[in-house]
Amino acid sequence: MNSIRNKLLIWLLPSFLALYCLAAFSLYQAEKNAMQNDLKEQVKSIAGHVKMRLFRPHVLRNFGDNNAQLEKIEELLAEFSANRLNQPLYYKMFDGKTNLVFQSENFQKQELKIDPTKITPAIFEYKTDNVKLFLQTVFLSERRSASKKLLVLGLDSKIIKRKLKKLKRRLIIGGALSIIVFTGLLVLILRRTLKPIAELAHSVSTINVDNLQHRFSQASIPEEIKPLIIRLNELMVRLESSFERERRFSSDIAHEIRTPLAAIRTTAEVAQKWPSDDINEEFSEIESTSIQLQKLVDSLLMLSRLEAQPRLNIESIDIIRHLNKCIDLRNNNILDKQLQLTSNLADIQSYEIDSDPSLLQMILSNLIGNAICHAPVNSNLEIKLNTDENSLLISNLAPSLTQTDLSVMFDRFWQQDKARQLDGHSGLGLSIAKRSADILNIKLTVELIDKQENQQICFKIKF
Repeated sequence: MNSIRNKLLIWLLPSFLALYCLAAFSLYQAEKNAMQNDLKEQVKSIAGHVKMRLFRPHVLRNFGDNNAQLEKIEELLAEFSANRLNQPLYYKMFDGKTNLVFQSENFQKQELKIDPTKITPAIFEYKTDNVKLFLQTVFLSERRSASKKLLVLGLDSKIIKRKLKKLKRRLIIGGALSIIVFTGLLVLILRRTLKPIAELAHSVSTINVDNLQHRFSQASIPEEIKPLIIRLNELMVRLESSFERERRFSSDIAHEIRTPLAAIRTTAEVAQKWPSDDINEEFSEIESTSIQLQKLVDSLLMLSRLEAQPRLNIESIDIIRHLNKCIDLRNNNILDKQLQLTSNLADIQSYEIDSDPSLLQMILSNLIGNAICHAPVNSNLEIKLNTDENSLLISNLAPSLTQTDLSVMFDRFWQQDKARQLDGHSGLGLSIAKRSADILNIKLTVELIDKQENQQICFKIKF
């Protein structure tokens, strides 16, 4: 299951186990070394005590012959092992010629053989398959005994093995209990930490079209999740705005279609109730209204296709040719309104870009048509192409527009004239131009400019 909780458990539990194993191994080795050092110190202490006892005045000199001295030494070692130690003492005695003189029973039972020629004065280890001894040598000079002798003393490390075995068992049991406790705590912590996410998911599941004004609270939310809350709230703002536009769009469509349909119905009812000889006038009015309605439907269909991300046909396009074509198609409108067209297109032989010809033609046609339609009579219309900045400027006088109008100018069905008295215009032209520009990755902006005490609206296309 691909969840944050499971991923954290999968990563944290093995990490904790690895850290515990490392700590347990380090503790085990430290205890092992400490126990071995303690045992070595104990062997060294035993050797010191034995040496002190044997070197006391008259301890060995009272026994003149060598055999009596050996018996006395063996008796002292047996007594020391029985009375002062909690474990058997291993010992061997060699004479000056490295021959074995006597040894303890445990040395004999284990059949342990030591080469006296390889013995060093320091503590050394002696290992076989069954036993591991820590040994210390004591040299008896001829002044202290009848002859020079070598005494080897030692202790078995079995007690260390028993203690380490208990320690290992405790570490394993402690590790298992620690894993169980750590897992439980980790699950509780993760559940508590991830609870805001579950609550957020529940809040998101309750969102519908009726409560888009809801905003998610950032109170008691971890810092890591707050960016997600911020983005969700931003998304809610966009959704609310989008749904509001859709509601206005539906209302505007109904209004735009209702008006020409009402005109057609009214004309037909009047013609039926009061027939006249000049019926062609009624038919002409119905035809004109139907054409207006058809243009509205065509614009809506075009906008719908643009919203569906149409397939682009990119090719090299001469902007000059397309601009001249748009101007020629509206030359009669320019003449009717007595507009003064100022353009630098004649100074530029050609200017080519890579774009979709249909969408680009739609952008240019709508912007130029909008400028001609809304420019005051006998005013100036400017179309200027800047090849250095790869931009096109289309501007006309707009004395009644405000900055507030610019923020909604590209909305569908927007018209400054709230009564929609501009015949043949539905308010979709700029929306279609803006959507087409977005599809082509063309930057289309609008601004108001005060020029010679006259306010102009300027549309800028950045190719």
